[in-house]
Amino acid sequence: MNYRSEDLNKKEMPNMQGGTGIVERFNAIPYTDAPLKRMSRLVFKPGVSVGMHSHKNEIEIFYVIDGEIIVNVEGEEDAILKKGDTHVYDYTDERKHSVRNDGSETAEYLAITIKSEL
Repeated sequence: MNYRSEDLNKKEMPNMQGGTGIVERFNAIPYTDAPLKRMSRLVFKPGVSVGMHSHKNEIEIFYVIDGEIIVNVEGEEDAILKKGDTHVYDYTDERKHSVRNDGSETAEYLAITIKSEL
């Protein structure tokens, strides 16, 4: 199945998961209950964040398209990801994590969420 960029619906997510500012989310595919649950392009202006939250039995992949994001996984050091970097994490342990843009430029990344138990 193909999804065209002009069909992507922009959704503004204020204070997403208790974070700050407005995350702009463009769903590249609709949310499903299939193994590939979601694929979204997220845009973070400077100072925007997604608050600490967890996933149950999901793998999350981030690919940074532009700018820089900081990923914080509970119990680990912050990971600074720049354009072209990838973050992959299996959240079967339900540890909390957050994402933020502490920089002065807009950051953009692709987020893919996959079921970890099929």
